[in-house]
Amino acid sequence: MKNKNNHVWFRSMASEEEELWRERLVEWSLDRLVFLQSNRSYFVHVYAISLAKAQSLKRKWGGTCRAIKPYETSPEIELNLFGKFKVQSREILRPDPKVLWVPAEMAFGTGDHPTTAMILRQMIREKGWEKSEVLDIGCGSGILALMARKLGCQNVFGFDNDPACVRISKTNEERNFERPAIVWKEGTLGKIKFRKTHDYVLANLYSGLLQDYAKEFKGLLKPRGKMICSGILRIDLPPTIQAFKIAGLQVKQIQTKGKWSMLVLQK
Repeated sequence: MKNKNNHVWFRSMASEEEELWRERLVEWSLDRLVFLQSNRSYFVHVYAISLAKAQSLKRKWGGTCRAIKPYETSPEIELNLFGKFKVQSREILRPDPKVLWVPAEMAFGTGDHPTTAMILRQMIREKGWEKSEVLDIGCGSGILALMARKLGCQNVFGFDNDPACVRISKTNEERNFERPAIVWKEGTLGKIKFRKTHDYVLANLYSGLLQDYAKEFKGLLKPRGKMICSGILRIDLPPTIQAFKIAGLQVKQIQTKGKWSMLVLQK
């Protein structure tokens, strides 16, 4: 039977209203409620619901409802990474060292969105993962931290301020590996204490967050450490680059795909 839960409802909100919307939309809080920031604007989303439920939310709270785009929920997402690895949403029967299985459970994080795909491809190009300390900021589905582990990294830390994302990240690690090894935490940058710096910092965040925390990101890196980040609209690329330069990070590489950009930075 064709999946009928193929709509999303969303609306703008004030930055301090996240807890209020969590209370209002508590029935969706475990796996379908998503908060996103675009530049200086904030939005609440309820994903993977029926058209009737999306329209009901619109009547009650205003906002917008629409059908979900293919990259958001397609059950057959598959991303080939230079023939070395494959990311897919189709279930695998047992862990495969060359396949990363990430079911399409939430808005982003299956690998098919351009921002995620650019970071994953850049990770394949990078060297020395086996001996690296890796930090995934705003882990979402855990896909970037999981790819770091697929690449041989033994010291991976991932965190997100959304408890549902932390829960899903842990589940995705169980799906892809025989034993857990990644340290997953719920929290926000500035509140989580790090006892070490990192060879790689991975971040698929909106440009406003990248700009606001540029100095903090530098402090998380070892000397010569790299940050690979995306979620940057092309229109926001110049101020984001400027913020990183002011913070003391060197821009080593810029990639764009459609309206999105990715940066590789070095301390």
